[in-house]
Amino acid sequence: AVFAFGLVAFGFLGMGPVTIAVDSYGPVTDNAQSVYELSMIETIPGIQQELKRDFKLDPQFERSKALLEENEFNAEAHNNLGLLYQERGLASEAIEQFQRAIIIDPPYVKAHNGLGVAYLRAGRHDAAAAEFRAALAADARNVESLTNLAVVMLETERAEDAATLLREALAI
Repeated sequence: AVFAFGLVAFGFLGMGPVTIAVDSYGPVTDNAQSVYELSMIETIPGIQQELKRDFKLDPQFERSKALLEENEFNAEAHNNLGLLYQERGLASEAIEQFQRAIIIDPPYVKAHNGLGVAYLRAGRHDAAAAEFRAALAADARNVESLTNLAVVMLETERAEDAATLLREALAI
């Protein structure tokens, strides 16, 4: 499993998704839209049980919506929405949310990992490797980044490089 942590969504523990539009002036947040989207997610039949069963999460939708109203530029919220989209198989939406998280917080390791996984699943090995390396530049001891980069190396027939990365991850 490349995406080892799946939907470890801090967003569902208290920081929900945020929607950002990017215009010529940079990121512009529409929190009313974000709260609406979170409300729509909340109405998906069985979503709370699914998150509890599959990810051991207890979603706090009301708290998430309140936090969205307080903070317009929340990289974690974008990352978490990216994770949700990725788990639902919505690759382009996931990539967009991870990119927005990185715009807000350039060294955000989890967003680089999420974006790397999205690229890896799309067969974009060079882009995936670049994102995992960006995550490692921010946190050289990040086991998830090392493991994911090793997967890229294996898929591009660089087994020795993959072995080195996996040994490094095991040593942490």
